[in-house]
Amino acid sequence: MDFFWDAELRHTVSLSRPEWVEVRFSLGAATSRTGVVTMRVDRTWNPAALGVAPDDRDLGVGITRIEWR
Repeated sequence: MDFFWDAELRHTVSLSRPEWVEVRFSLGAATSRTGVVTMRVDRTWNPAALGVAPDDRDLGVGITRIEWR
């Protein structure tokens, strides 16, 4: 999964397991406090196609709260 800040790639993480993963990355000292976060997933998955559930939706990643520190 790629994380962008104002269209600039800031961090990439591999998500290959079903558990929650905490992702942290720096925006840098010179970065404005306002901007746009964009997240891009490399590929989706389909539970029915994998035979793990009857759910035939194409799924990406689940995002929980976003915290600014």
